[in-house]
Amino acid sequence: MSLPIAQDHKRLYNNQKGPNTGGMGTWAPLEISNELDNNIRKKVIEPTMAEISKDNSVYRGVIFLGIMVNGNDPSVLEYNVRMGDPETQSILPLIESNLGEFLLGLSKGNLAELKLNRNFASCVVLASPGYPDSPKKGLPIEGYDLVTETTSQHLIASGVKRENNQWITYGGRVLGAVGVATSKADAIKNAYSLAGNVKWSGIHFRTDIGTSN
Repeated sequence: MSLPIAQDHKRLYNNQKGPNTGGMGTWAPLEISNELDNNIRKKVIEPTMAEISKDNSVYRGVIFLGIMVNGNDPSVLEYNVRMGDPETQSILPLIESNLGEFLLGLSKGNLAELKLNRNFASCVVLASPGYPDSPKKGLPIEGYDLVTETTSQHLIASGVKRENNQWITYGGRVLGAVGVATSKADAIKNAYSLAGNVKWSGIHFRTDIGTSN
């Protein structure tokens, strides 16, 4: 069973410039050509599943594939036996089923149907100054307590800490601003609208998530 594909933007600055990071933002679902889809299945997914199944091995869980593409030729960047970050932030809003119940059943060997909705989702990573090499910690975050979670917008805490009744930065990728909508454009718009409600000294985020390759 495959979840929707999310496109990550790895470079720190717009237009894929600057140092590589763990990810500055994502959007999903990404549609790919039939040729690329077939190539990924034949060159990556099928060999991976065959190797996992060797010697009657049993694996119950998630396999995350980070893939780079040159034309229609896929290359594996990384494997994770967990859901990737920040791709997951754009994938989870697309799942209609109760994910907890699904994963509990999966752990017992029961693979149920996982129902997806028809929405789009985008996550804009809000980073601390100095990220990715030397992110600054201890910067007061303004507006975080005032954000109201809705079906179209929510914040995900990543590198934050509560200290003296104040939220402060405590990592490189501090918050993920997630937008959800029935179109890609509106999902991205909702994410950026939410991102504008929080700030700290030197806050950095890309402004081209979902609009550049």
